[in-house]
Amino acid sequence: MSGNTTREEDFSTPSAKHVRMSTQRCDGCDERTRIAGGISDFWSQAGGSSGGVDLELADGSEHFLCFDCVERLPDDREATAADVEALTVE
Repeated sequence: MSGNTTREEDFSTPSAKHVRMSTQRCDGCDERTRIAGGISDFWSQAGGSSGGVDLELADGSEHFLCFDCVERLPDDREATAADVEALTVE
């Protein structure tokens, strides 16, 4: 056998090396948050749910927030961009 040997990788089961998840930073806490779907889930077949949601607020602004930050938005009135900015200060 010659000195040229190749190692074949098993791609049938995703390993930590091959599994990549799509993330987006939360506009409230700036933490990386998992995004469900997308091309990375297609290739890894990881699936799973998203860790956040895109919201259009009362003032027309749009923000991506993780579920923890969504819970921290005010319950007594419609949320605005100022409320999202306040999340970064807390």
